[in-house]
Amino acid sequence: MVESKVEALQELLASKQFDPGPVDGYFGGATKRAVWAFEKLVLGTPREEMQGVVTPAIWEEMNSDFRVAPRRSPGGNHMEVYLPEQVSVLFFGGEARVISHVSSGEGITWCDEVEIDLDDGTTELKGICGKAVTPGGVYHFERKVEGWRNAKLGRLYKPVYFNYGIAIHGAGSVPDYPASRGCVRHPMHIAEYIQDLITIGDAIYVFDGVEEPETYGAQPMIFDWPDPDWVPPTTTTTTTTIPDAPTTTAPAATTPTTTSASTTTPSTAVPPATNA
Repeated sequence: MVESKVEALQELLASKQFDPGPVDGYFGGATKRAVWAFEKLVLGTPREEMQGVVTPAIWEEMNSDFRVAPRRSPGGNHMEVYLPEQVSVLFFGGEARVISHVSSGEGITWCDEVEIDLDDGTTELKGICGKAVTPGGVYHFERKVEGWRNAKLGRLYKPVYFNYGIAIHGAGSVPDYPASRGCVRHPMHIAEYIQDLITIGDAIYVFDGVEEPETYGAQPMIFDWPDPDWVPPTTTTTTTTIPDAPTTTAPAATTPTTTSASTTTPSTAVPPATNA
């Protein structure tokens, strides 16, 4: 059932740049993630304690005259990613333009078989291992890819790369905890347009809650390595079967030849006739 109160909430969140998705009166995943972002960024609620529920007290805070200010002011447009809060903010001229709940690197070591899109339009299967870490630091957006891309770190929607293979991108799963292999996942409805708001060369500051981004500078990602236990898929069975069939057929083909030789024997039977 469509709720007018939910519509009012969605309109309020959108006006404060916490994109709740369509203003449709349904309290779905997109709206809930917008509430999460508000709880964490404005109310200072620890990520582990957020509820995704709008109480009268939270509603009052949402209607207050608050401002999400940038922690850095490099001029122009830039993005800030706050790893402890799992929130990103895209700033236009010092004002928040898009505020989003995100999910960053899970912090584990992983190994997997991945299908990678190559520049020539083909794909390649590899077994690789890596560390699911989103490094803090100061970076600049370097490259955009339209649509879906199969990469070493997973399947990415409309990625904008800023640290080698690490990008901000859309994902179907953006849970309430760090779950990616190093990228910064955004909800799909935000990924649909945020790429268009970013210009190559714009700065992105990643705050890890330990050191200031400038302490790290452009800290590189932790690069992947080949999975020592991965065995490439083989077509040995198919390859073996194909030659076997002709080999079996070959003797059969020889038999008629032998028969033909026998047929020649009757021709040799002419001498007996001559003897008579």
